[in-house]
Amino acid sequence: MPRIDLPSLADRVGSYHAASEALDQLVAFVNRHPTALNTYEVVPSYVYDNGCREHDVIKLVGGVSIVYNNHRFKLPCFFILPHRFPKDPPLVYMSPNRDMVRNDRSPHVDANFRVVSAYLDRWSHPFSSLDQLYDDMRQKFGESPPLKKPSRTATNAAASSGPPSYVNALHEHV
Repeated sequence: MPRIDLPSLADRVGSYHAASEALDQLVAFVNRHPTALNTYEVVPSYVYDNGCREHDVIKLVGGVSIVYNNHRFKLPCFFILPHRFPKDPPLVYMSPNRDMVRNDRSPHVDANFRVVSAYLDRWSHPFSSLDQLYDDMRQKFGESPPLKKPSRTATNAAASSGPPSYVNALHEHV
């Protein structure tokens, strides 16, 4: 059973440029991956890397289920849907909890926890979808997870100082 309230989400997507297409993608995604998303929220003001600002963008919160070394994991992440979604790709960020750090050896996440993906780079409307993006992330993250448990020395340092301030700032502003 989907965890996302689709009628409520449909109301929020109604202000998007391609509302019908965006909703179709969201419904397909939630139906195919009912446990991938936990909730959504509307971000009152979101500033992109290029300095442009959008108001009332949708943030989908959940996780990517992967199999790595024959173990199942759900890596926390969130998707920012710009107002031109699905014509423009979503922004995807990993959202590590206190027991996780960025895997420096993984090519799939940058220093700001933003997902780096050839699929996102090649996003092409109407051929690209959240559903295919999620499948791509599951496959790539299963090969090289973007998050990992910290080493013992990093765990001791993190316990005394808490998460880096930029991680807190990222969660506060997104």
